[in-house]
Amino acid sequence: MRPIAALLLLALVAPASASGLRVTEVTLVTEGDRAFIEATMRWERSWRGAESGDAAWVFAKVRSGQGGWDHARLLPYGHRLLHNHTDGPGPLFTVSDDSLGAFVLRDALAPAGPNHWRVRFALADSLGADVQARVFGLEMVYVPSGPFWLGDPEASETLPSGPDGRWDLFGAFYTVGEDGATADGAYRVSSADAIPVCDGPGSLCYTDSEYDGEGDNAGPIPAAFPNGFGSFYLMKYELTQGQYADFLNTLDRQQTANRAIHGARNYYRRGRGTIALVGDVYVAAHPDRACNYLSWDDAAAYTDWAALRPMTELEYEKAARGPLPPVSGEYAWGTTTILHGDSLFVGDEIAEAEDGRETIGGNANYLPNGVDWQRGYGAHLSGGDGGFGPLRAGIFEAAADGNRERAGAGYYGAMELSGSLFDRVVSAAHPTGRAFTGSHGDGRISYAGRATNSDWPGMDAEGLGLRGGSFAFNPRSLTVARRSFGAYASFYREVAMGYRAARTAP
Repeated sequence: MRPIAALLLLALVAPASASGLRVTEVTLVTEGDRAFIEATMRWERSWRGAESGDAAWVFAKVRSGQGGWDHARLLPYGHRLLHNHTDGPGPLFTVSDDSLGAFVLRDALAPAGPNHWRVRFALADSLGADVQARVFGLEMVYVPSGPFWLGDPEASETLPSGPDGRWDLFGAFYTVGEDGATADGAYRVSSADAIPVCDGPGSLCYTDSEYDGEGDNAGPIPAAFPNGFGSFYLMKYELTQGQYADFLNTLDRQQTANRAIHGARNYYRRGRGTIALVGDVYVAAHPDRACNYLSWDDAAAYTDWAALRPMTELEYEKAARGPLPPVSGEYAWGTTTILHGDSLFVGDEIAEAEDGRETIGGNANYLPNGVDWQRGYGAHLSGGDGGFGPLRAGIFEAAADGNRERAGAGYYGAMELSGSLFDRVVSAAHPTGRAFTGSHGDGRISYAGRATNSDWPGMDAEGLGLRGGSFAFNPRSLTVARRSFGAYASFYREVAMGYRAARTAP
């Protein structure tokens, strides 16, 4: 065995992170004409249950000399554990059908606990001399196939929606009743077949407004559209500033000119942004902090580069609610209560320095009722760095002791689906969105730094929507069913815009 190159990975998450995945000690080795990458993987809160669990989506980039970084392909076999540093389960490797990455998960059912493995990945292509490798990993949650509910049992065919004009249900999905006009409760997705829209009794529908942020009331939603019935993986956390900096560090000058976000207006002063160019390297001072100021072009490029895909708004609701019947006005953690009420920016304080281990009370980052975010901008968070914006991804999870509500977690374990930053989703309520077929990125972006998938919404973001609310919006915007921006083309960079990606399960 002869090592031909070695590169210590720039950590995706800071070493002090309480729960984040770290991939370190990356070494490229050869045996004859076969090439392998060896790496150490470690994260704290991994689990595998009978129906769901977490996994790491792992992919690699390689380059010769000082050339550009290319996406590495993996063999469907030949991956193995070199050493298990814990007494827990070892890894199971599931390589994607396109060979662009692997899901690495526990090989046995086990409750939440740490993983710490030295592993080997088998590359599909032989490599020459003077080759470097970087390995990247993203924590994902598995959402199994099966039926689920959309919307809210009290959604109405009138706006705002429901009894007494409930703004928390604005534009929510519902089932058309037997009279062909009025709402008759939430809608059940029972197969991967096409879904009729506003087309008589039993069809899916929603109410739109003159603002038209909810959609066009047209359909059907095609069978090729990922409607949530099939199984998929979803990023457990929102994309972080450290992960986005890692992405930038593999791009060339032309690509980074279009994808670097740290020049956005008020990025540092108001938005708690920490990505900066230090010499020739992009560095995030707080790599665990959720990444805001992302345009759709930025998010799509990252998704293509990571060989993932956008999630749809139907998948968003399944990830939040799971198979359970909907509770009217519920948040992603399954209740109608935000644990700290309106105290996050009033009485709660970030504990000590923001070093990846900081904590804060409550279970959501949002704008309390009665707070004027325009006048109070930059003065709401106390402790830590202060300011007004995203927190460490998964910050509420640390003190939750596995309790879903206290962690602010969706049914399958995805964090911050209510509050923090808006989740960009592919809309089922726009013709461009309905044309989405769920293609995955191929690991390569254009010379201008843009995604190249033809079925994804384009630069103008037509066919996208926003779900889940954000730190800059009040509690009624955080509910799972609310769709006031269900077909809103958010193409721009803004303080409350974040992202997380998905991938159809192998």
